[in-house]
Order: sequence, then C-alpha cells, then structure tokens
Amino acid sequence: MDSREVKGRMIAEKPDQVQRMDERFYKVASQNGHGMYDVVKTKTGWICSCLDHVYRKVRCKHIWAVQFSLKIREQVQARVIEPITAVQVCLYCKSEKIVKDGLRRNKYGSIQLFNCQSCGRYFSFNIGFERMKHNPQAIGQIPRENYSAG
Repeated sequence: MDSREVKGRMIAEKPDQVQRMDERFYKVASQNGHGMYDVVKTKTGWICSCLDHVYRKVRCKHIWAVQFSLKIREQVQARVIEPITAVQVCLYCKSEKIVKDGLRRNKYGSIQLFNCQSCGRYFSFNIGFERMKHNPQAIGQIPRENYSAG
C-alpha cells in the first residue's frame, strides 16, 4: 500500500475531516490541522489544491481520503435494514418466556413489540436509528456536514 493511500485512509477514518460540499466538490482537512484543501472531481479525474498534487501530479492523501469516504458512503446507502422478527430472549432479564404483543406504528412502518412473561417488561428491537424523525435510508444519504446537534 502506498504511504499516501495509508495517510488518506487515516484522514477518512477521523470524524469531520472530509466535508462534502456537493457531489463533485469536497474540502479535506490537512493532516497537521492547519487548513483545508479543495478536492474536485473533473472529467479527467480528481484534482487537489495541495502542493503534493499540484507539483508531482500524483494521487495525494486528500484524494485518497475522499475516495475512501465515498466507498464508506456507498456501503451505508447499499445497506438494507430489515425488521427483526426472530427474538430469542428478553433484553432485560434474558428469559426465554417472551411473546409478540402488538406493533409500534409510525409513518415509516411498524416495529414488533414483545412482552416478557417473566419480568413483565415490553420492548422492541431498535435498529440504530431510534428517536430519528426520518427513515434510515434517508439518514444514510445525508452528508455529514448537514447533521445537526439538535
């Protein structure tokens, strides 16, 4: 693996280092933390404003970071979230005495509710998007810079 590729992967794995401005324009943080570089996709390939790309005409670590970021984005978009229906034990007491007990409905679909006959608690299996207002597929397509801390 090329050292630029390794450094690009390291940049892409850190949060908030690659910012998507639009589908062809990205801003990538400098690895030393002093500034941002513009990475643009053109008809002929990727262009970066860093000196490594400008003078050596090679794929720099910032271009690698954008490409790794795009691969991660594709994987998130391709992931299909399926409802969980086969439940073996209670989340709270680990008892096997559980029964299906209704559905929790919202505008994006229904989620099976379960009742534990040992501890009496109700539960459902959340799929990682609990308390989100939008469906998981839409959330996976939002660029990171558009997330709000609200």
